Amino acid sequence: MTTDRTLAAQDVTLGYGDRTVIRELDLHVAPGRITAIVGANGSGKSTLLKAMARLLTPQSGRVLLDGRDIHAMPTKEVARVLGLLAQSPIAPEGIIVSDLVGRGRHPHQGMFARWSEAADARPAYAQMARLLKLAAWWKGAAPDTPWLLKTPQHMANLDTLLDVLPGARIVFTHRDPVAVVASSASLAWNQMVVQTDRLDPAWVG
Repeated sequence: MTTDRTLAAQDVTLGYGDRTVIRELDLHVAPGRITAIVGANGSGKSTLLKAMARLLTPQSGRVLLDGRDIHAMPTKEVARVLGLLAQSPIAPEGIIVSDLVGRGRHPHQGMFARWSEAADARPAYAQMARLLKLAAWWKGAAPDTPWLLKTPQHMANLDTLLDVLPGARIVFTHRDPVAVVASSASLAWNQMVVQTDRLDPAWVG
């Protein structure tokens, strides 16, 4: 946590259905410090992280972000402050790399600001290059470890991609347009549920 933010669990009980995983837990994440959650497999580490990130509603008790009940806060406000990096991140299909990186900025921008930033994809690709180096370090691999990136629509910004990553090799594939529509609808749903508190499945399709 940064020095000006607080995150805490107050008497939380967590579980799935009738199964209780964590019971009446109090936790305060120290500002400006790194907090590690250590435990055996199946002991509730991931369950606790989901609750602290507002992905799991406590059966009882509260999770407090800056002293406020995180489940009572608007989704966009929470997204501006709190982020979660999954243990095994999976990039969604059907979007370009610059869009994937840029989605992290959406909670901080208005509608028109997003379009204006999209005019230059170089910062997004440069950030992706830095993330790849970080991932290599995390895995204990060499900095020049080759990466295979599945980016079905990267050709939309191909010149920019090759400008930032001149050593990249491109493999082109094709997909049935009908299948792309279904995949895009699924992607839209997954992204919109984290951006808004109101979403109509029939509207998404």
